[in-house]
Amino acid sequence: MPVAPSAERPPLDRLGPGEIPPGTETVYGLVLPRGMKVIAHFPGIAHAVGALSPEDVANYVRDRVVVSRVELGAAETVFPRVRIKDGDPEKLFDIEVIPLGDRTKLVIKDMTPPTAHVPIDKTMTDAERWKRAGYNPDGTPLDPNKLR
Repeated sequence: MPVAPSAERPPLDRLGPGEIPPGTETVYGLVLPRGMKVIAHFPGIAHAVGALSPEDVANYVRDRVVVSRVELGAAETVFPRVRIKDGDPEKLFDIEVIPLGDRTKLVIKDMTPPTAHVPIDKTMTDAERWKRAGYNPDGTPLDPNKLR
């Protein structure tokens, strides 16, 4: 005997009012909403535009990022220093939702601080490493007139 769907909640294959389904394009692990297209993608930043409401796009983004605060403004909504749930967990992004009349622009900026990838020579002593960096083992500069 088939079970009737609950009147309290919609079936799982239905979207709520204003809810946007995922599209096919992905930027930094964020699947863009259906109807948005990437218009520019450079190292560290991507721009996408679509004929969607800014409120719906902001709600779509909110569900797909780990965010501690959202900056709501008259001109845009900003998700500062977020992690994309399906993206690289080491990366931080600023995501901006900007209204453009009948369209919305989504700007995703990689804000991950650069890391120094200096190979460690395991044959060197600590004193040699300090000297190579220009310092004495106590942290004082070798040449006080030449600070780095």
